[in-house]
Amino acid sequence: HRDLHSFPTRRSSDLNVGDLILKSSGGSVAAVFSAASANAPNKARGNYIHALEETGANKYPEAVVSLDKAIRLYPQYATAYQLKGQILEQMGQREAARAAYQQAVAADPAYGKPLVQLAEMAAEDQDSGEAARWAAMVNKLAPAAYPTMYLLEGSSYFNLGRFDDAAKAAQAGLEADRTNFFPRLHKLLGEALYQKRDYAGALEQLSRYVKDAPDAPDAAEAKARAESCEKLARL
Repeated sequence: HRDLHSFPTRRSSDLNVGDLILKSSGGSVAAVFSAASANAPNKARGNYIHALEETGANKYPEAVVSLDKAIRLYPQYATAYQLKGQILEQMGQREAARAAYQQAVAADPAYGKPLVQLAEMAAEDQDSGEAARWAAMVNKLAPAAYPTMYLLEGSSYFNLGRFDDAAKAAQAGLEADRTNFFPRLHKLLGEALYQKRDYAGALEQLSRYVKDAPDAPDAAEAKARAESCEKLARL
């Protein structure tokens, strides 16, 4: 039954997440705010503030220069690396941005935002292995803080054919997503269970997805899969 429906693992913004990805609903506060960056000296902070102002004025090259000054003054300035990565992405310099995010992780391993960015970049590149690795790091660092990272992790595992891991990530995501903001987690779990030949479990999850997201582009597909599961569960 390897009738696979690949799960796109792109930016969380493509999943209608908006800014929620940057807001913790639990887990470590350090995952959202860098504790190491709190110790930056005033002069480094001043350069960081200048960078924010320059970014707001769309002066991206100038902002990068200001951030580099801040980083030279305080090499552990993880939030400066993070902002630099975002600006470089905006400028179309993806590999330089990726390097900046990795430097942010090195500067403060307990800081979740650059891990999220790296997971999303890997997913956007259709590198499911790297996307799963980075997303799993986020979820281990801050359990339940970023429900969308469970969706990205599970989708990546699904695309790698690791259905047990996909199901575990989807289940953890559903437990983290207390407001059912990401009904696609039900679809992911249902598809993973289908591949594991747990047709009754798949039917339950896919039916829930159709109920919670009736206008989703793949709702009809999920309904058809659920009907197939209902037949197979009787065998």
